[in-house]
Amino acid sequence: MTSTDAGTEIFPTGFLKECVKIFALLGGEKVACTGGELLIFPHLPDIMRLSKSLGLINSITTNGYILHLQPEEFYSLADSMNISVTSFVQEEYSRLASRDNNQAHE
Repeated sequence: MTSTDAGTEIFPTGFLKECVKIFALLGGEKVACTGGELLIFPHLPDIMRLSKSLGLINSITTNGYILHLQPEEFYSLADSMNISVTSFVQEEYSRLASRDNNQAHE
């Protein structure tokens, strides 16, 4: 559920919906939405709604930064939620998240 910098969808919503349907038909039980900050994906509620309608469990991982902006329905669609917190200290977060940091994180 990501987009390129230019805003072009890498995984079109229709494709993702078909994947969820096939997953359910194959006996899948849980859709785990992770990676990047998926709350900026505009069609996430559509995917979650479809998943729920097929009897699947929705699990969400987010950094929580824009969680307060989600509509009330979002919370009823999420069966479980993980808040990923790297650090509350800006300098430490920058060190851990640095793309130039080639050393292993402590």
